[in-house]
Amino acid sequence: MFPKKKRRKGLKFRKKKKPLYKRKSFWIGLTVILFIGFLVWALFFSSWFQIKYLEITGTETIDKNELLNFCKEKIPRNFVFLSSQSIFLVSTKELRESIQEKYPQVEEVFIKRRFPKTLTIQIKERRAVANFLGCQKTFLVDKEGVIFREENNSQLFLVQKEGTKDCFLGKKILNQKEMEALFLIKDKFYPGEKISVIKFYPFKAEVLAGRGWKVIFSLEKDLAKQLDNLAVLIDHKIKKENLSRVEYIDLRFDEIFYKLKEKTTD
Repeated sequence: MFPKKKRRKGLKFRKKKKPLYKRKSFWIGLTVILFIGFLVWALFFSSWFQIKYLEITGTETIDKNELLNFCKEKIPRNFVFLSSQSIFLVSTKELRESIQEKYPQVEEVFIKRRFPKTLTIQIKERRAVANFLGCQKTFLVDKEGVIFREENNSQLFLVQKEGTKDCFLGKKILNQKEMEALFLIKDKFYPGEKISVIKFYPFKAEVLAGRGWKVIFSLEKDLAKQLDNLAVLIDHKIKKENLSRVEYIDLRFDEIFYKLKEKTTD
């Protein structure tokens, strides 16, 4: 009999490591990576969710085909150095801002995703409320005081503003106070008298009527009351039939001033 070898105290034997491919955690991790990769491919690069249809509504003065081509150029996005037109990647905010920058006549843009491959774009164009004369050009101005197209609409009255500079399309040329005054004068001006020109100054507004007489309003006082005073003055003192003789009516002060032209004699 051979003597048994004594095992040294304190000496431990390590188990042999399993190969990586035999580990459960390896297969779980690989499955997760493959699933994420498939999900990224499916959402961003597969043909399932690539934008194929663009539906544009609401255009009036804008060429729809031109706008369609513009949107097609703006939709592609780069993801992991690859270009994609995925409906999930398109930035509706950036597309909306690009359209409004390209087309100043656009007031609002509503963009919706319609899965899986359609983007709907609804356009709301600005509507002119007056002509604006500035920088030696005539523009259309909308209800927000924004000039959006170089044009003169003969059906609308003219607006001017002292000290106007840099008349570029899309600029808010009239402030809120001036727009409120414009609409109030337009709605409550003396009945039957056509407005020809409204000119804004820092503290006053001058209105030239169609028959050539002028009214001066204060922008620092109650404009509605001034318009009421104008009607009372015409009805009870000047008389409507004499309006063509009026040179000016100044409503800025507590006492109303006006001047009539001399009567012509044959």
